[in-house]
Amino acid sequence: MKFALILTVAALLFASACASNEAAPAQTPPPPPSPVASPAPVDSSSPAATPGAVASTTEDSEGTSEGGQKERGPHQRRRKLPPPGPTVHVTLDGKTADVTLSSLVHDGAPAPTIAAVWKAAFPAIDPGPLRFDLVGSDGFKASSRGRCSRLMTGAQIATAHLDPTSHNVSFDPGVELPHCFSILAVVNVDATR
Repeated sequence: MKFALILTVAALLFASACASNEAAPAQTPPPPPSPVASPAPVDSSSPAATPGAVASTTEDSEGTSEGGQKERGPHQRRRKLPPPGPTVHVTLDGKTADVTLSSLVHDGAPAPTIAAVWKAAFPAIDPGPLRFDLVGSDGFKASSRGRCSRLMTGAQIATAHLDPTSHNVSFDPGVELPHCFSILAVVNVDATR
């Protein structure tokens, strides 16, 4: 509302300046309006501006939106990401496996857990003692952020879900992890012992 009031005042000042310039063209132009903080510009590649686009963020954010997802603050950069494709590449000790997310049983959950992806890739290996790093389609790794340098545990991946279409990570309600673990367009799940 405050911003709308400022815009109204600025428009009135501009209109009166234009009227006085028309009446007396020899006068000097009016001074520019006083500096006012403006909201962050809308990024044309943000999901709100481009339907179906996947966004990546580069900094932690604050707040929670409806549905428990973290909101992105205006200080963050957003950009289009390469599409993730239907599979996730899972690695451990030089061994790799590709898992098609849509083929996993959801057991009533909206999306399969990363633990389910792990079990599909390496059914004989217990994820409990392992640590997991997630990689987005643009190469962003959760571990590249200081708050996420301690990789996800086997227990934490059981609370993390991967959307079968977008490959975005979401967590069960009540799970408190740094936002840098909420990777968008995940293409790799890298495990270490």
